[in-house]
Amino acid sequence: MQLKQTLPIALTAALAYAQDGSDSGSGSSGMTNLTALLSSTDSLSSLNDLVGNYPDFAAALASREDVTILAPSNDALETLMNSDAASMLDNDQFVQALLNYHVINGTVYASNITQTPIFAPTYLNNSMYSNVTGGQVVEARREDGEVQFVSGLKQVSTVAQPNVNYTNGVVHIIDEVLMIPGNLTSTAQNANLTAFLGAAQNASIASTLLGAEDLTIFAPSNAAFQDIGSLTGNLTMNQLANILSYHVIEGTVAYSSDLSNTSLTTLQGDDVQITIANGSVMVNNATVTNANILFAGGVIHVIDQVLNPNSNSSSSSSNSTSSGSDGENAFGATSSASEVPFTSGQPTPTTTITDLVTSTSQVIISQTPTGGAGGAGSESDNSDSSSSSTGAAWIAKPTGAMGAAALFGGAAFYAGM
Repeated sequence: MQLKQTLPIALTAALAYAQDGSDSGSGSSGMTNLTALLSSTDSLSSLNDLVGNYPDFAAALASREDVTILAPSNDALETLMNSDAASMLDNDQFVQALLNYHVINGTVYASNITQTPIFAPTYLNNSMYSNVTGGQVVEARREDGEVQFVSGLKQVSTVAQPNVNYTNGVVHIIDEVLMIPGNLTSTAQNANLTAFLGAAQNASIASTLLGAEDLTIFAPSNAAFQDIGSLTGNLTMNQLANILSYHVIEGTVAYSSDLSNTSLTTLQGDDVQITIANGSVMVNNATVTNANILFAGGVIHVIDQVLNPNSNSSSSSSNSTSSGSDGENAFGATSSASEVPFTSGQPTPTTTITDLVTSTSQVIISQTPTGGAGGAGSESDNSDSSSSSTGAAWIAKPTGAMGAAALFGGAAFYAGM
């Protein structure tokens, strides 16, 4: 697909009119509107051309106030155009979903972002791509002094130029296009959670999870299933479904910033105990080893044990130093299998997302409000802290119904499928 080289005159006029009108009396006199910003910023010329192809999106964007736009640079879009993903840019619905995923509902400046992860809701609320109430989120964090936004499959986009103000909000120019989080199937496959996925299919609950909204899934690693391999072959379908449902929280998307000393009611009906203990985040006696894997229906946290709803391990989790360190698991006397159970017929992932692990310190830090402070000295002078929202206002725990099932649809290319 060839990007148009000019923004249509009528669209330019409409954008300018909508933005100038919305700023009346807002105290933003002298600040450029989005049309002027995109057309006058050399590194955003490709984005300017792309937005020009979608007048409905452009008009909606012009009418939104207090937003943060994560604007891919020319180099970022060129990388996308030269990848296998380029053909998907002919899918208008996908492109508009992708653009909406780059628009955050709320104004945040780089100085608001610290090591504590913030999960910012975006305008991606098309049920073909997101089943998270309030809009799919993107994770904002500061790593080694750089401001980063983490999206599907833990794609990291680093801010190359922060805090470019315009009349309705702020723009951060990023070096990689965000990745729309995939559905549960594609995400679990790429996260090498194929045993969990295969078990869900064997228990006939995979389709239920795929179509659900606002989920938190504590997904055992393949090694965790292998550790109880001697047991798995003896489980009935109902027993397996009961165990897996004990790993799912329905109606609450609990990101790492929400994990504290508390209990959560599972889809199975019983509670799991979340504990911050001895430098680890525990779910009963299991340890979270990889947090905040976004997917279309919510979030996945990888754990190192399979949870047992019939075990009393939740009451003793605070006394555990490291789950699995003594060779025990929640099922008692079991032995490891030579192969990972439930993986027959599951594809081997071409990419994995185990390299970017949310550290325990970041999860623990998030229990204490930061007030949006940190790192302002390295940011652009365009920052206006008086109009920015604090990190706390961004942390969303959506509940409620969204309607249609989440489908990754045409965006499956982006998950390496």
